[in-house]
Amino acid sequence: MSTKASGVMDTIISDHLPVYAVLNMKLPKPPPQYILTRSYKDYDGERFTAHLASRSQELISVFSDSNVNSKLDNFNNVLLTTLAVHAPVKITKIQNRSCPFITTDIKNQMSHRDQLHRRYKRTRDIDDWRAFKNAQRSVKSTLKAAEKQHVRTKVNLHKDNSKSLWKVINRCIPSKDKRILTYHKNTSEVANDFNQFFQSVGKRAAETAEMLASPTK
Repeated sequence: MSTKASGVMDTIISDHLPVYAVLNMKLPKPPPQYILTRSYKDYDGERFTAHLASRSQELISVFSDSNVNSKLDNFNNVLLTTLAVHAPVKITKIQNRSCPFITTDIKNQMSHRDQLHRRYKRTRDIDDWRAFKNAQRSVKSTLKAAEKQHVRTKVNLHKDNSKSLWKVINRCIPSKDKRILTYHKNTSEVANDFNQFFQSVGKRAAETAEMLASPTK
């Protein structure tokens, strides 16, 4: 922390002139946040099915238990401990994305957009909805242009330093290819597909268990 400016204010609000100081302070760095995720990097569906089938006796035992709570506990224990072998749980640190290109003017535009949205929720007027959508599109366009300009400035600044340049480039490239599955069927067809899938799981598990139990030749 350092003093950026200081002085005495010339004002008539009191008998004594107030003294002021402008401090140059850095915001405290927020503590890192962690989440639990399951890693499917080395997951093999066939191996998982075979492993689960080898524990079929533990799963079947739930039918002889009269307590519904212990049934569920036993089932969850078998399923989750088996899954933990093939898709272990790991701790992942959340990376907060820095947005230095968001200026005070952009923040004001975003605040105005939010005000319009609150107004529309209160009035449900079509004109308020159109005003909100126009403001929303304007904010998106402004953000995109500001980010492009920020990246362009960073590239020009580090064009002679390949290490720093690649850091800038990597921040602009998605770390993983995230694909969103889209169903083009109606809900009944999707439900039937799920039913057929789960009906086949038991059959495949039994066949795999029988294969594993058979003596090798």
